[in-house]
Amino acid sequence: MSKKLKIIVVTLVVVIITTIYFLIQTSGVYYKSYSPDGQYSRYASVNTYFYNAPFSKFSDQSGKVFVYDEIEKKIVGYAPVEMISSVEYSEWDETSLSSRGGYSIELPRKINTNLVSKYQKSTPVLNQWNLSIQGEYYSIHKSNQRLTVKDKNDKIILKDIKYIAQINNDSVQLLNKKTEMLYVNKHLKPFTEAIITTPPFYGVCGNISTYSLKIVESNNYYILKKAESFTNTNFDSYKTIDSINKIDVKNIYFLNNKRQLEHDGNFPALEYVIIDFGDSFGIFEEKYGIQYFDHVDSTKNPIKVMRDGLYGYYNTTRIKYLELLPFEFNLAEFKNSNDRKGYIDRNGNEYY
Repeated sequence: MSKKLKIIVVTLVVVIITTIYFLIQTSGVYYKSYSPDGQYSRYASVNTYFYNAPFSKFSDQSGKVFVYDEIEKKIVGYAPVEMISSVEYSEWDETSLSSRGGYSIELPRKINTNLVSKYQKSTPVLNQWNLSIQGEYYSIHKSNQRLTVKDKNDKIILKDIKYIAQINNDSVQLLNKKTEMLYVNKHLKPFTEAIITTPPFYGVCGNISTYSLKIVESNNYYILKKAESFTNTNFDSYKTIDSINKIDVKNIYFLNNKRQLEHDGNFPALEYVIIDFGDSFGIFEEKYGIQYFDHVDSTKNPIKVMRDGLYGYYNTTRIKYLELLPFEFNLAEFKNSNDRKGYIDRNGNEYY
């Protein structure tokens, strides 16, 4: 190898190492808080490299969540996040800091069980909540990922189940201790007749805000516009939300498969914009910009997305499943990368 070639190779190696080092750097300490017993703290730092789209212009940035050992005075784990504000929604348990449908950072020492219990009980609707179905009242108690259901007389009706939720006016969906999906009536007894699939009725208000969105085509851009009115559908003034370059765009539409969408406060609609690039797709949100996928099935609720042969539900789960079936009321069956089957709920929680 000539001297000149050696200099070029060494220079390239130095540039690559410097670039990698620069790209992984973070700065700042945001949203810092402590574990229930004070052994650890959690905080977020923003990426220092130049590209933070699509979140930076919306007062949020990508970065990392760190767990810091307050006793040993060192970082014991971290995880990348698309929005640093998400650290506020992470939860401590005895052995880890985790986020629903996201990261899990293991702790080198366990948090005091009694303190964790006290912390979790102070978190609303985390370990105890109520269920009311047509005059029947139940309390749900969670312990070690298992649920116990008691009636108003404190009598145990169901035990060691994994999930329970109302699906309409008089029907309940649950997962038993074998992770089998079952349906029961308002008395929590198995159904002897077909389940009525109509959703619960909710009252509506007459004095509400109404919204109209439309996609207007210009020479070079698709322009997203939005108007708001009160109690009527006379939309006088549209404001421009954003614009999308027309290059490579084959089609663009809202979830109703049209370029115009109207909804109101009684029945709000998701204002996502689907962008068809022919060989890939994008989903645009006003708050976060465009996210890109290999395939998007906007006929599903939530939207089913695919990237690199793996599936997920948009804004609900990570994209990590080999198989992901449609939701049946509140639950959807999946198969993970280890061929293990289970269910997810509409908050992205997994049940095995």
